[in-house]
Amino acid sequence: MTQPDQRPVSAQELADRLGVSLCTVYKRHERWRLLDGMPATIRKGRLSWERSGMMAWLTRHHPARAAQAPANDAAPPPAAVTVEEHRTLLAAAYGPARAASGATAP
Repeated sequence: MTQPDQRPVSAQELADRLGVSLCTVYKRHERWRLLDGMPATIRKGRLSWERSGMMAWLTRHHPARAAQAPANDAAPPPAAVTVEEHRTLLAAAYGPARAASGATAP
């Protein structure tokens, strides 16, 4: 049985995975930590991160990952329509509108 890789993630490895330069990682790692929830480094100088936390962060924030759809939406929302088209759609789905007592229909 093989053990999972326990080496820290180096800045070079992170740069390779994100597809950016090493210089960009050193410049932006603090911004990514504050804005995107990137894990904090485990040491200063030559940056490195704890592997399991960084792999979880990369799973959520990798630039090649497709954008997420809104949660719990089985289908995209319908396209915007005019008021008349909306009333037609409602009438087709629920039958003609009935005026409530005391209210007048437009």
